[in-house]
Amino acid sequence: MSNEIPNIIPNRKFWKKLFDEWKHVLQLYIDKVDDLPYWHRERANTGFLAEACWRIGAVVVEEYWTQRKGRRGKSKVGSCDLFVKHKDLDFFVEAKQLWPAAPVDERNLENVEYSLKEAYEQLVDNHYTRKRQYLVAICYIAPMLSIIEEKKFNSKLYLNMLRERYKDEIIIPFFPDIDPKRIYGKDKHKYPGVVLIARVRKRK
Repeated sequence: MSNEIPNIIPNRKFWKKLFDEWKHVLQLYIDKVDDLPYWHRERANTGFLAEACWRIGAVVVEEYWTQRKGRRGKSKVGSCDLFVKHKDLDFFVEAKQLWPAAPVDERNLENVEYSLKEAYEQLVDNHYTRKRQYLVAICYIAPMLSIIEEKKFNSKLYLNMLRERYKDEIIIPFFPDIDPKRIYGKDKHKYPGVVLIARVRKRK
């Protein structure tokens, strides 16, 4: 399944290179550990993304200390998931993770937008992001299918739904071609893959 990077996204070659490497890192983990990387939380998936950044020559810092805007104008201590610098490009990342049991259900589709908005708002509230700097809000979607949902789920149709809703966002699908017996998590649900949606914007 091909990556989707809209023409309106700046630095398209960089993002393609990065997300191709991210998928390579996920597959490498599967091959070496015999575990599904994407059924873990967003912290683990962002760690794989950080590894991909290093592999293409970027430098990163993960979970770094920062300050955010609090209620009544008071600052509060927090952390940012990732800061990346690659040549003249640098950007901040906040990520969220979803495990929809019924991926095509309208409520679960709405949760994707809610997660992207929440991640982006956290980036804007970060005191250390600057004007005209890139902010990258990410949502990792890892369908968590029961036996009933497994029979109904079609990854291509699901991707088409996401592409229709998120025409201006980066969409990166990763559905590994492996033995079906290996795509079960430790909770006995089936995890066929993960879709990364990235909202890339310059801070105003």
